[in-house]
Amino acid sequence: MFAASLGQVTSLVAARGSLLAEFVVLAGLGDFEDFGSDAQSFVAGNVVRTLARAGAEDFATVLFGTGSGVPVAAALEQQLEGFVAGLKSVDVERVIRRITICEIDRSKFAALRRATENAARRLSDDALRIVVDEGEATRAAGSRRRPLPRAGWRCAAIPSISS
Repeated sequence: MFAASLGQVTSLVAARGSLLAEFVVLAGLGDFEDFGSDAQSFVAGNVVRTLARAGAEDFATVLFGTGSGVPVAAALEQQLEGFVAGLKSVDVERVIRRITICEIDRSKFAALRRATENAARRLSDDALRIVVDEGEATRAAGSRRRPLPRAGWRCAAIPSISS
């Protein structure tokens, strides 16, 4: 059983197969009525800190809350703020090099694409430069493995590169 407490992060080793991931991370978003922008940032920060400590160089995610009515631009902004805060606080060695945000819905992906450039410009600074590299999800977050089985996924990769 997994708890869904706000910010709780659980990692599972993934069996080799069609998932094409070494492990899966489950992040608790807390109670539905309490979920908001602060929760999104908090959870994103916890996820990226967990992955940095585990030595993950890249990971793929979806936007939290967009399936429940949170606008894509707002979700992206809050999630990226959490990722950036987590990277700055824990990932001093620059272990994480790429974060890929995936979306299967075409209209949500279009909104993601529009919002990503603005958020990247706003959140980049001398300590952390965010570069947007959009592409079809033929590889899972920079993986050298075979293509993803679901060709409908589109991804906007957000690599974190020091300047």
